[in-house]
Amino acid sequence: MREKVLAWIKLIRLHFYPMTWIAYSMGAMAASRNLKKWNLEVYWIGYLVLFFIELSTILTNEYYDYGTDRLNKNAGPFTGGTRVLVEGKLGFAEVRAGIWASLLLAVSFGYFLIRIDEQVSSFLILLLILLGLFLGLGYTAPPLKFSYRGLGEITWALRTAPT
Repeated sequence: MREKVLAWIKLIRLHFYPMTWIAYSMGAMAASRNLKKWNLEVYWIGYLVLFFIELSTILTNEYYDYGTDRLNKNAGPFTGGTRVLVEGKLGFAEVRAGIWASLLLAVSFGYFLIRIDEQVSSFLILLLILLGLFLGLGYTAPPLKFSYRGLGEITWALRTAPT
């Protein structure tokens, strides 16, 4: 059990989240300045949407990059995946379940965000969430595979910026 928990912690790749949180926080502060209102509940629920979109992106990346990660002999903290699939510490079904769970949580918190944010249109919130999911999942998942086409980092930046 301990080994599974450690594998999930490794798979989540917590070192990727601070930059997303900083970019999100800066955008939220700029928006609150323009709207002349700060809503802490909207801020945190919005961040949870972004967190779970990022988590689903990271898990999807690990899942679909298995073939290339297996061949990569120079894996590090930012390249070559976490190796939890390659080393058999987690199975494909477990990672797939994690992808679905993170997507369900992103959509659920997105729904809550739409329900509580009175200053931004529901359509705009939904559009931004769908854009984040499209860019996040399209980073590695077929048929888009943005990262395989030289568009990975641009996609990653765009996914973070609007949310």
